[in-house]
This record gives sequence, C-alpha cells and structure tokens, in this order.
Amino acid sequence: MIPSPPPGPRPLGPLLAELRTTRGWSQQRVAAELCAAAGVPTLTRHEVSRWERQRRLPGDFWSGWLAVVLGVPGELLAEAAARSRPARGGAGRRDAGPSGASRPHAGRDGAGRPGRPALAVRSSRRAAPGRRRRAEPGPRRARHAGAGVGRDRRGPASVVRVTHAAPVSPVDRAGLRQRIDKALTEFLAGQRGWLTTLDDGLVPVAEAIEAFVLGGGKRLRPAFGYWGYRGAGGVDSDQVVAALAALEFVQASALIHDDLMDRSDTRRGEPAMHRRFAARHRAAGWSGDPDGFGDAAAILLGDLCLVWSDELLHSAGLDPRTVARARPVFDEMRTEVTVGQYLDVLTQATGDTSLERAGKVARYKSAKYTVERPLLLGAALADAPAEVHAAYSAYGLPLGEAFQLRDDVLGVFGDPERTGKPAGDDLREGKRTYLVAAALEALDDAGRELLLGGLGDPGLDAAGVARLRELITASGALERTERRITALTESALAALTAVDLETEARQSLVDLAIAATRRTD
Repeated sequence: MIPSPPPGPRPLGPLLAELRTTRGWSQQRVAAELCAAAGVPTLTRHEVSRWERQRRLPGDFWSGWLAVVLGVPGELLAEAAARSRPARGGAGRRDAGPSGASRPHAGRDGAGRPGRPALAVRSSRRAAPGRRRRAEPGPRRARHAGAGVGRDRRGPASVVRVTHAAPVSPVDRAGLRQRIDKALTEFLAGQRGWLTTLDDGLVPVAEAIEAFVLGGGKRLRPAFGYWGYRGAGGVDSDQVVAALAALEFVQASALIHDDLMDRSDTRRGEPAMHRRFAARHRAAGWSGDPDGFGDAAAILLGDLCLVWSDELLHSAGLDPRTVARARPVFDEMRTEVTVGQYLDVLTQATGDTSLERAGKVARYKSAKYTVERPLLLGAALADAPAEVHAAYSAYGLPLGEAFQLRDDVLGVFGDPERTGKPAGDDLREGKRTYLVAAALEALDDAGRELLLGGLGDPGLDAAGVARLRELITASGALERTERRITALTESALAALTAVDLETEARQSLVDLAIAATRRTD
C-alpha cells in the first residue's frame, strides 16, 4: 500500500516529488502515466522535473490529470499550487496543456468551477451519439471522460464539460449514502424482529442478509434513481430515498444467485452466500450434503431479498398513486435482470462467442437494471414528462453497457484486493463477455484454441490466467473494449444535452457516469 503523504501545508513541487517517490516512480514514469491517461503524447520527464523544481506550475489540464494518476484529491494539488511561487526564470508561468492555451479565469472553467481535464461532448445536432470523435487539441478535449458539467462560450447546451476528481462523490451528495444505509438498516431491523419471533433458526438468515446488504456495495443504483428523480424536478424526501433503497435488495438477490450459478467462492472479499451456509452446515455437523444445503440456502435468501425489495418499495411511505406510477418500471426491471441471467447461463452452455450475443447478455443481465431502469424509476416517482424518460434511456442504455464492459475487464484484469474476487474469475467461469468475444474474433486459429482451452476451466491456476490475459491483450481486445467504454460514455453524456434537468442533478449524473466506468472495484 502506498503511504499517504504527511499532513501540513507544502508547495506543489515538493508535494509532487513526494507523491512520486512514495510510489517508487521516476519522473519518466509520471510523464508516461499522464500521457497514457490524457491521450496526449506530448509531455516529457523534463516538464515533470520543472514542476518539482518549481520552475513552472502545471496548468489546469495537467493538474487535473495529476490528481487522477497520483490518486489524490484535486483540491490538495490546487491548495499546494496556491502556496507555490515559481523559481526565478519561470516566475508566473503555468503549463497550459497540450494546445498551449491555459484555461480561462485563473484555473476555473466557464461555469466558475475549478478546472480539470475536460471532454467536450457535442450535442446530437452536431454528431451522432455513440460515434467516436477526433480529439480536439488542448484542454477542451481529453481521451477519457471525467466528472463535472459546465457550459462554455459556444452555447448553453451544446457541450457537456466533463472533469475529473469531483470533490464529493455523487453517491455522497445530499447525504445520500447515509440516508440509503439508514433506510436499509431500519428496514432490516424490522425484518430481523419478525424472523426471530418466528423461529430462532432464522437468526442466521437475518444476520447473513444484513451483512451482505449493509457490509458493502457502491449504492450506484439508488444514486441513479435519486438523481434521476431530482433531475426531473422531484422534491427531496426520506420516503423517496427509502423507496429507491429497494434497488439494493434487487441487487443483493442478483448477486447471491449469480455467485451460486458461477460457483464463486467469494464476494467483496467474504465467502459467497452458498459457501457461508455450507460452512455453517459443516461446523454444526448436520446430516446431509453441506454444499447442497449451502446452495439451497443461497437460492432461498436470494429469493427473500427479491421479496423484500417489493416490501420496502411499498412501505417507504410514498403516496400509493406515486408507487403505482413507478410499479411497471420496477416490475420490468426485475424481469429483465432475471431473463438476462438466464441468457448468460444459456450462452455459456451453447458456447456462443459472437459480439452480438455478448452485447445482449450484458444489456439485460446488468446494463438496464444498473442505470436505465433506476433512472426511469426516479423519473416515474417524479411524474416526469416523456422527453425526460427518453433522455434517461438514451443516457442509461449506453452507460449501463459501459458499466458492464468495465465489469468484464475487471473480471479478467482486476486486482483481487480491490474487486474482492479471485483474479481471472470470469475466465474460470467461462464467461462469454464482450472482451472474450472480441479476442476470439481477432485471434488466429491457434490463439482461439488456446483461449477456448482455458476458458471455463475451474482449475485454471495463476500461470494459466496470466497466459489467457496475454492472449486477450495481444489480440487487441482489451484496447477495443476500452475504446468502446469511452465511446459509450460519450454517447451517454451527449444525451444529457438534449433535455432540461435540474443543475445539481445533471452534474451528478455526469459524475456518476465517470464513477461507473472508471472504477477499479
């Protein structure tokens, strides 16, 4: 683990040098990481050296990317820069970014917010959403999306300005995460009380679901629902937050069942539900097959979570007419994720490796219920007009697919300490993801034979995982998947320019897009 820099005010140069050396990086490595992240190959180690020696200060473009690459808040670098004075010979000079033009108003964007690397996404009147656009020079455009919405001088709705390192996560704005957790905690406490009066043997059931639901999770689905509701003009209330927290039980049900079907050992670094109850059976010395007991328990607890999602939606305290308005979206979402899961199982059984099939599975198994349906649920609760529903679908569908593609990448290349699952688990499970389908399409016969020979092998060891990773990378599939994530995210962000939304909600939806697609867990 990289040690955090000690607290205390410091100028930017010494701070950058310390952040770099704690990572064991050279100045050349910092320059390479910045170029790769920003998609701009012009920065050299000499410029990094100038920053550290305070011969020059990085401008807003590179300051934003420094925050991303070094993994620190942008505010930390901004405060350090404010305490810095360039050394003689470089006084007052700032690196403006690749175009040579610094950002306006002393490091603030056109909306008066602190500048960060920006991705300008044109409205659909200028370019079809989803098409890859050539990078414009300068800080107006960077290869990867970040977080933040602003307006530039070309028009009030022609550009979604995307910036990195949002000061507060959109899941934490308006106290949202704490309010979601409070609603879940109170609901689960009530369910525990009812279960324990029924039978003492149900105490472990209550404990297991509490640990699963309250012990982790990004809370992205309720956040999409909440900011979709707020964007459509909905008035904030704890009852709305509680109703949207029901999405966490849908997610819990899907994950518990998914782990069972994939025979996964862990989830978020803890034993998967079927493993947890199998271990309980063994420890108690009960009769019968421990694994069979664990499987049965996981099926039932997953079903119970789905039942409780209904109960929480209806008991959150909303007007019955409001709930009735949202009910069709909620029902359709749960149907989609269930049939999507079946399509995933079917695809593994049939061995279909087409990109079209991989895309359909991703869309229904994860994409729609992760982003689009929560947004539409929020819109329904707010009684939003048809144009808002249409814009949310245009934003949510590509973004949900990008979210799933990021999941696919993490399933093969993710760090187990971050993902909470063993490295290469998707390879052992034989997942026919877009990433795998793209590799199979690009490889020659010998490469395909090697990849298919290891795919779905539960005994695949670390060396085998490494070999398959090398095949996938060499085929260009990883790069292709990353390009598609970027294109889908751009398409999603472009959709936000087509509808009038409440300002804070629009900002949060942009930030959520980046949180969903640039995550590492």
